[in-house]
Amino acid sequence: MGSARYFGYGLVGAMMGLLGSQAQAQELQMVDQLGDWTLYYSKALGDSCLASRTDAEGRQFQVGVDRKKELAYAGLFAKVEAGTTEGDFVPVAMTLGETIFTGEAKEYNKEGVQGGYVFFNNLNFAYELAKQQTLIVDRSNGESVTVDLTGSAKAIEAVIDCQIATMQ
Repeated sequence: MGSARYFGYGLVGAMMGLLGSQAQAQELQMVDQLGDWTLYYSKALGDSCLASRTDAEGRQFQVGVDRKKELAYAGLFAKVEAGTTEGDFVPVAMTLGETIFTGEAKEYNKEGVQGGYVFFNNLNFAYELAKQQTLIVDRSNGESVTVDLTGSAKAIEAVIDCQIATMQ
């Protein structure tokens, strides 16, 4: 099992198009389209960048940086009943290739959007997110979700480049 350090606090999570709130949507500026991924920048979130991809099932996967926390994060959200309780922390295992990363996800449940996100500072996790084509998320309740990561290498590279550009 890979050692990962996950943090489950913050509010960056589901600020993309899955939420109907115009105030939140206005905080994000689209920077680029990278195949199925969209790169965003937010001054309001501490000059932070994120990439987002919505799959055929309507699930949105995000990977980005929260400069205020000095951590990266990954989140998965959908407009479905996922049985999540806003703010609860749940153990998760994330399989990327042959490596399993474990930690806690903070559950998200607002305005019909449910899911969760983790903050991380493990570069191996970021490397595997970019390298692998599939992420399997196993929740402590026995549920499992498979996420298509096609194009994640370019998306993560774009997030890093975006972050570097905002530092200058």
